[in-house]
Amino acid sequence: MDVADCDACSMSVRTRQQFCLTGGALLCSSVSSRQVSQVECVLYFEVPDEVMVQRLLKRAETSGRVDDNEETIKKRLKTFHDLTEPVIQHYTGKGKVCKVSAGRAGSAR
Repeated sequence: MDVADCDACSMSVRTRQQFCLTGGALLCSSVSSRQVSQVECVLYFEVPDEVMVQRLLKRAETSGRVDDNEETIKKRLKTFHDLTEPVIQHYTGKGKVCKVSAGRAGSAR
């Protein structure tokens, strides 16, 4: 889906309002503890876990990060899903989630 075609996001995209791109823990704490500004749109990039594991293992070849191993990656993905799914469900119920398929081969570098 093109973000500009998503009803939830079209106003924010056209008016160039501020955006906050963040991971699960920060997003959940921001939403639950205080609201910085009204949420107009939530972009959710859908990628199968298997694809994410492969992408991160590829990154491991050059990153030098000791936590870029399959066991740790799977734990991080579980934590991500545990923290973000309630937020995605919340904003889906308000019609503010625009899901973008990002799982195809070559869609991330």
